[in-house]
Amino acid sequence: MKLIILSFSLFHVQLIRAQENGQTDTLKIKELLSTSTKLQRTNQDSSYALAQDAYKLSEQIHFEKGIGGALIRIGSILYTNGRLDTSLQIIQRALAIRVKLNDFKGASGACILLSYIYDSKGKRDSAFYSLYEALRFNKAAKDSVNMVQTYVMLGNLSNEYGENQKAVESYENAAKLSIAMNYLEGVLLASDGLANYYFKTNNFKKALSYYLICDSAAKATGDIISYSQNLNNLALCYQNLNDNARAIIYFKQGIENCIREGLNDELSRGYSNLSEVYIKLKKPDSAIYLLNLALPLSRSVGILNTTAECYERLARAHALKGSYFEAYSNQVSFSALSDSLINNEKVKKIAEMQTKYETEKKESEIVLLNVQNKTKLVERNFFIAGTILFLLLAGAIFMGLVKTRKEKRKTEALLLNILPSEVANELKRTGASEAKQYNHVTVLFTDFVNFTGISEQMSPTELVKEINRNFTAFDAIIEKHGLEKIKTIGDAYLAVCGLPNETRNHAEKVINAALELQQYMDKSNGKFQLRIGIHSGAVVAGIVGVKKFAYDIWGDTVNTASRMESSSSAGKINVSEATYQLTSDKFIFTSRGKIEAKHKGFIDMYFVDGIR
Repeated sequence: MKLIILSFSLFHVQLIRAQENGQTDTLKIKELLSTSTKLQRTNQDSSYALAQDAYKLSEQIHFEKGIGGALIRIGSILYTNGRLDTSLQIIQRALAIRVKLNDFKGASGACILLSYIYDSKGKRDSAFYSLYEALRFNKAAKDSVNMVQTYVMLGNLSNEYGENQKAVESYENAAKLSIAMNYLEGVLLASDGLANYYFKTNNFKKALSYYLICDSAAKATGDIISYSQNLNNLALCYQNLNDNARAIIYFKQGIENCIREGLNDELSRGYSNLSEVYIKLKKPDSAIYLLNLALPLSRSVGILNTTAECYERLARAHALKGSYFEAYSNQVSFSALSDSLINNEKVKKIAEMQTKYETEKKESEIVLLNVQNKTKLVERNFFIAGTILFLLLAGAIFMGLVKTRKEKRKTEALLLNILPSEVANELKRTGASEAKQYNHVTVLFTDFVNFTGISEQMSPTELVKEINRNFTAFDAIIEKHGLEKIKTIGDAYLAVCGLPNETRNHAEKVINAALELQQYMDKSNGKFQLRIGIHSGAVVAGIVGVKKFAYDIWGDTVNTASRMESSSSAGKINVSEATYQLTSDKFIFTSRGKIEAKHKGFIDMYFVDGIR
């Protein structure tokens, strides 16, 4: 509190002095933007409001530098909330202002933001062009530090799109520039990028040379986390080069460092990776000891991939020892956990294993939908025949119309059961429905924990009955909170809020629904536990196919929501930074820090603990 009062007092003194110099408004704008920047990660609503205030005040006094700065803040916040088109226009305007003012460092920052937006929109060429423009502005500003960071970003983007030569060139440029100005943080970033690239391409000798540079740079900069991660990387290189003695030394150094610094996620990986060396050396007892240390750690921090890896290695270690029952038990656990991780492979497998119940249900719905077209034809034929033979067939026509109306109502109800009402009405009206982009939605993924292992202990009839009981309850909860059910994929359930009608509090509604889903699972005493993941952003939605059609959603937001689910834990609701920022004032969260998600890198994640 004393620090806040002191900061406020200093700011008040600054205002008095600035007023004496006729600069009160510009100082206020700078303070608004500074505070907005500090609040952007913790309170986006306040950050956005402060940036808007700075923009309005800058407009009033025609302070172009302030306008440009405010637009950057506003555009950045809109980008993180998935409003790509709006943020693109705002950042482009900010860039034009900064170029006009010869603010080349600010122009570089705007270009970097543009590259993020273009990448999110799938516009690869524009993303690359923006980074090249950032380099150009950095050269004009003679800002070598930002130039290094831009080269590293260019390397990461090239890696993402598989442009290997560009990636290597960009990292090497960053490394040369960093060495020339003795910028050790840049040396670390560039060397890590090169090392990771060569490791992935199985050039372990070259990867090792760059990881050794990272080791020296991390020590020199005091970057404990990078140093710890790099020890594990060095060990993996030696392991792949069949130098097991050095691999063990570096794995043990990494483990000791992680224990000292409390880095449980890296510690679990270290234990697990070291166990693989002992398996290769035919020392199963040492491997099993390490894996039994790694397993509870990986569970506690929610690294499901490492947990699955531990089960698989335990299975091989026990098999090597001759403990075949333990080997089988761990293999079953590995298979169950692997099956529950939402990824492309799982989607394909589970889609093929759709239960007979779900298949027959969809088949009957589509058949009845086709009846609608047939009944319309019958209706017209009856009308023509009735016109000619009205006196003779009046009674028959009347009964036919009654039956047709009943069938029509029935099929319309089924249509509404499959599609959102707005989409169903469009389909009836025009015979087609175009896919549309929705920029502000929240996606929910659920999954049953250890589905494969539990389902193997049940008969097909019991399994279908259990899934149907849970999903029927889910449907009621989803409808109650105003969400749109999209589909089920085996034991996974996908729903969304914010489409086809825009919903202001879409993220809040989804979390409320998720809390009620977990409450239901706790009270139902069923065989399964539930894992939930939530992410907010933009999606594309529409009807898939022309035969046995279904309403579906696509986009990076859906993929990220599935990663939130796969990184969650039994009985937990795991949300992304984007969803957290939209609801931080409504719910109680526990920050999990940055968790690695497949194909996404490290993402800030939060567990929902309850309503605030």
